[in-house]
Amino acid sequence: MTDTAFYAEMQATAQELLEDFGAPVTLTKEGSAGGGYDADGNVQVPVASVSVTGVGARLNYTGETKQAFVEATGAVIMTGDCRLLYKGGAPEIGMTVTLSGIKWRVVAFMPLDPAGIVVMYEIQLRK
Repeated sequence: MTDTAFYAEMQATAQELLEDFGAPVTLTKEGSAGGGYDADGNVQVPVASVSVTGVGARLNYTGETKQAFVEATGAVIMTGDCRLLYKGGAPEIGMTVTLSGIKWRVVAFMPLDPAGIVVMYEIQLRK
């Protein structure tokens, strides 16, 4: 089995596990109506909202997962932060997601992408 075929299979397995044990997730980045001026005097143009959907599972950090994520991303993990294992459209910093009635924002993420194939994303969430 080639690396590409192996990781494509892992991608399918991750999707299946997240669908079985996770929940549908929608990440949203709010747009703006535009108008007004920025600090340089330029007119602010309207920006459309962006949403991506997928499936995910929210988990708490453990000592090992926290250390690995910090080493990989350089992120600062605060008390109360959690992680989201997510398969779907690409996340962006500043997107928000509501899980179990609590609104979280994306503060960092990293793709788990061996051989250039995104198997899933690990996303750091903060209230």
